[in-house]
Amino acid sequence: MRKLLLVITVISIIFISGKPLHATHIWGAQLSYECIDPANFEYQITLVFYRDCGLGTAEADSAFYVTVYDTAGNYLNAIDRYKLSGNLKDTIPLFSASDCLYTPPGTCVKLNIYSRNIFMPPVPGGYYVVWQKCCRNSTIINIPNPLIVGTTVFVEVPDTSISSCNSTAQLNNVLPVIYCLNQPIQIDMSATDLDGDSLVYELYQPYDGGSPVNATPVPSPPKPYSNITYNGGYSSLNPLGSLDSLKIDSSTGLLTGTPDIVGLFIIGLAVSEYKNGQFVNKTRLDFNVSVVACDTIGYAAGFTSSDSLLTVDFHAISNAQSNTWSWDLGDGNIDSVQNPIHTYANSGTYWTCLIASDSCFSDTICDSITVFKPSSINEQGPGVGVIEIYPNPFKNTATIKYTLLSSAQVRIAIYNILGKEILLLSNSFKTSGRHELIYQAENLESGLYILKVMINSVAYAKKIAHVR
Repeated sequence: MRKLLLVITVISIIFISGKPLHATHIWGAQLSYECIDPANFEYQITLVFYRDCGLGTAEADSAFYVTVYDTAGNYLNAIDRYKLSGNLKDTIPLFSASDCLYTPPGTCVKLNIYSRNIFMPPVPGGYYVVWQKCCRNSTIINIPNPLIVGTTVFVEVPDTSISSCNSTAQLNNVLPVIYCLNQPIQIDMSATDLDGDSLVYELYQPYDGGSPVNATPVPSPPKPYSNITYNGGYSSLNPLGSLDSLKIDSSTGLLTGTPDIVGLFIIGLAVSEYKNGQFVNKTRLDFNVSVVACDTIGYAAGFTSSDSLLTVDFHAISNAQSNTWSWDLGDGNIDSVQNPIHTYANSGTYWTCLIASDSCFSDTICDSITVFKPSSINEQGPGVGVIEIYPNPFKNTATIKYTLLSSAQVRIAIYNILGKEILLLSNSFKTSGRHELIYQAENLESGLYILKVMINSVAYAKKIAHVR
């Protein structure tokens, strides 16, 4: 047996601004239904309510009421309201037009669902279900006085002679909230109809409803309903301010355009259902969109290097999940690993560049790398073991350790990168064994230097870096 489910979906997201907002501000609303039990004419009504959950906002209502009318304006079963109780709360991500956009911290949206079952026996002309609420966000720019403008959403349940067990079309995707100024959009707002009926998409002019003194009328009044009034330069076909800013393909539901005005806007999207060329019902989505001058996620790359004479150990860094690294090492060599180790053939200064990329963006950083191999200094020779200096780079203190295989005259000095001696640290006769010198860098400027250790007549050199 096919089922007929009547679903009422109300989307209400409060746009976060510098002022405290209340849950009464409406983002939009949608109504739809699906078969549950046509033999008993039972319908399940579901209200899905999205609300702002940021600081300073009220909690969602514990219940909502809908009203069911026949085409003559009579209440269903002489009952003027049907209470829908909440049964689910969940926090959802804020929808955005692109994963690469920066979403301001603290943005929070919660989903609330309210539902119940009702019975609607067939009557000539069928029924319609209606829900109203006031009021809208004060920052909306395409209608006048949004704080006193509400919303009315309704959906037709057709006469059984037209469709004995009809289901409205269900939108396949949730419409994004944020759109980028002067950036093209292409959003699939197509719907699926379980009955296989023909669907036609359009932009429509939403309806007003409720009032500041009676925000949620119970019962909601019968037809006719008044459309909202647009400010000059706006209409249902150009709700964002120009004809090219938002369009919908009537056959596919593809929403396209290039928003060119910053602001918060009301738009309406409708899906009409036809069976054998005869109108069945219309699913209406009344909602707001926010057009902003988008900031991308801040992306920056950089690299550090530690080196010993001609060999440089590069370390790439970035503040995003980079997955592609492209190095130009300045001497005709390239690399694609994140942290390459490269040995230069000759001393000199090399212009080294890194391009770091992720799925959204890339950043390029370049810096000069100076490597030095003094021609008058030997790197190895008799009479000495390992020479160590740590930490390197160092800030305040550096420890120099070396091992003598036999007694010798030891001279330790610091040279600038041009090879000029700038500081003599020690010059004395040392016995064989392990020795240590602690250097306090009190007056040394930040930069690269050469530590030169003379063991008798043999010179040993290490490149060191001082940072403040």
